[in-house]
Amino acid sequence: MTKEIVFVTSNKGKIASAQSCISDVKVIPYNAKLIEPRSDDIKEIAK
Repeated sequence: MTKEIVFVTSNKGKIASAQSCISDVKVIPYNAKLIEPRSDDIKEIAK
């Protein structure tokens, strides 16, 4: 059974980079319309 991970991004470069880092896991892209906060506060971004 092949392991899979869903990666929420529309950035094809990020998907390719993730796939090359974890070659034994299939990276499944999921394009969601999300509002990404712009902040220097890591806690705010994590919310």
